[in-house]
Amino acid sequence: MRPDANLRVRALLVAALTVAATTAAQAEPEAAYRLGPNDVLSIVVVGHEDISYREREPIVVRPDGTISFPLMSTVQVVGKTGAELEKLIEAGLSRRFKHVEVAVNLVQPRPNHIYVLGEVNKPGTFDLAHEDIGVREALALAEGLTPQASKRNCYLYGRNVDPVRLDLAALLSDPDNGGQLRLRPGDTLVVQKKNTVAVVGEVKTSGVYEMEDGARVLDAIAAAQGLTELSDRRQAILLRADRNNNALNLEAALSSPASDANALLRGGDTLLIKEARNEVAVLGAVEEPGAFYAAAGLTAAQAIALAGGAKPEADLAHVKLLRPAQDPQILDLRPLVERTRTTGLEQFAATGDAIVLQRGDTLVVPERFDRVIVLGAVKQPGAYPIRPGDRVTDVIANAGGYQPGEAKAYRVALLRRAGDRVSVYKVDLTQIMRGRNQSKDCLVQDGDVVVLPGRQKLDWQYYANVLYGVGGFARFTYDIIQ
Repeated sequence: MRPDANLRVRALLVAALTVAATTAAQAEPEAAYRLGPNDVLSIVVVGHEDISYREREPIVVRPDGTISFPLMSTVQVVGKTGAELEKLIEAGLSRRFKHVEVAVNLVQPRPNHIYVLGEVNKPGTFDLAHEDIGVREALALAEGLTPQASKRNCYLYGRNVDPVRLDLAALLSDPDNGGQLRLRPGDTLVVQKKNTVAVVGEVKTSGVYEMEDGARVLDAIAAAQGLTELSDRRQAILLRADRNNNALNLEAALSSPASDANALLRGGDTLLIKEARNEVAVLGAVEEPGAFYAAAGLTAAQAIALAGGAKPEADLAHVKLLRPAQDPQILDLRPLVERTRTTGLEQFAATGDAIVLQRGDTLVVPERFDRVIVLGAVKQPGAYPIRPGDRVTDVIANAGGYQPGEAKAYRVALLRRAGDRVSVYKVDLTQIMRGRNQSKDCLVQDGDVVVLPGRQKLDWQYYANVLYGVGGFARFTYDIIQ
């Protein structure tokens, strides 16, 4: 065949492949379609099957908008039309071949939608009318932010391997910045919930502040414009949303920010900075929580009276005493406190209130809730709240599960006190886990004690503390499980 005839045959092949490419993108002519990440292409080099990507084995545009093509290494594809890519590849291969002809076919266009998720009023999938969309417009499609939305913690996924963190406060307040950042098809915008911490007491600006993930106590103090001159730097009180309250030494935190004294914060925490004077604080389920003058000999029950008395829902059997440089103590103030209808305050027993407070002490009065004590060969022994319908297996799971190789799971004991009588129910956990004897998975009640015996004898003093001083019942429990 003559050379000019051979060129005519190749031209006919290129024309046929171009028609096929136009058919694959029926919704819009390929001349107007700009290529981008996740587009699926076939690229045929006429007469060179070994370096071609046909429809049965196409090539996908990478997230960074490039492809790797034989003899050319990396080729930037994003933003180009099919015709422009053909010319680019032809130019790159012309150094190795003469009369190179390339046909680019759009096998499958990339997804033409974005996702807006998290703290927006209408999370979901949204189709794009154009190649990209601004952050402000994307949020408008989702009908805006919820009141709980964080403007500091928003993430864009899809364009890179790692998510891109966005500062919505800056983007939405600056029209230029808000319009510059664009979402492309396949991107996901996630708006997270606010991570707020309240800072009250002896700081320059008390309030509720949004904190970043990983923020610590000193970050919250900085957000509140720092400590006042009257602040007690020996301690602060960190009130956790889960009632796990802690006394913190601010001097230690300031001298060593990497230490445990500079505790990590969680959403919903309250940081109380007390005044450095002769005071005690009474917090929690009392009528008027706050700080009060610590007169000489002030007792725990009298401090609760100064706070207006305990609320009806107060759990006086588990009042927590936080004292600087000491472990928390659990106090049972029920024998010492009696609510009267005449004054609404607390009346005290004539004798027995020997719990004298010191300067800087804090009493935390929790609300009552049903609880079960889990002891023995579990990962986290202690007292756990229960819900209606909870069973023995549920409370063991709350305690972290049993210790493999240590626990005698076939000898679980449920102890229940009714007056002066204690009933013991045996539970074979191994049978229940195998799907047998499910009826033996007893319902638990407030005040129950679940014991999972192990190979080692229990440390009586430790578990006496865990039992929060329930007296004879604790002693009886110890005798049963040894």
